[in-house]
Amino acid sequence: MPAAKRIRLISKDASEYHHIPRGFRVRAGPWVSQRLPDPFAKILVEGTTQEYTTEICKASLDPRWNSHYDLFLGKNDNIIISIYNHRKLHKRQAFLGCVRIVATSIQHLRDTGCK
Repeated sequence: MPAAKRIRLISKDASEYHHIPRGFRVRAGPWVSQRLPDPFAKILVEGTTQEYTTEICKASLDPRWNSHYDLFLGKNDNIIISIYNHRKLHKRQAFLGCVRIVATSIQHLRDTGCK
């Protein structure tokens, strides 16, 4: 009987890995049956006209942007980062998620040395 082939999964920091024996069923997520999204981000300073848009990351479930934006923030200004799928931009499914960074968190980041 031949030895089972293995698939090697490595964590992001490559500190650990796991083997999945051949024949083991792995259920694919909903993105596998569809085409992968083309995400981009919109960065908005709440209550101002400051809005920036990142480049599009083609076919990615793990988008990363190496972009720099100068945001002019008041003491009570929040930042909203929204992620959209460019592939479905004119449909309701274009919105993938968002995060709001509140002013108190921003001040805490400044106090700890972040720029």
